[in-house]
Amino acid sequence: MQNKKVLDSGSQDKEATNVQAAKKTGSKGQQWKLIYTPDLKIQTKGLNVNFGLEINRPFFIVSKKWMNRVVECIGASNLTLKTLNRKNKGQQFFLDAFSQTVKSQQWKDRSMTIQSNGASTNLFMTTTTARWF
Repeated sequence: MQNKKVLDSGSQDKEATNVQAAKKTGSKGQQWKLIYTPDLKIQTKGLNVNFGLEINRPFFIVSKKWMNRVVECIGASNLTLKTLNRKNKGQQFFLDAFSQTVKSQQWKDRSMTIQSNGASTNLFMTTTTARWF
């Protein structure tokens, strides 16, 4: 089901703000960039041309708000904005080649999903095969 929702951190730029799913408006809270980890020891499987992401290569989801906070998976479920800590695997995500889902580097059995099959704004990590593309 395609629901045309995007990641949204709302209007506030503060630590521990929840990241949710919302209809696309183009606001600053919906503007992100991906920064891949500089660890050259990680074996990738190349670029997935359909999604434009390196397969299995960890990345940070960085807010374009002035503090440049990153999305962090807290307690293997909730997603919040946090100050970047390059060693924190809860802040690293990757495109899983097999399921073609965005997964947590810390909790590799969990994928990013929207509650209630996309009908909610609650965004979290769970054992699912939810696709964002």
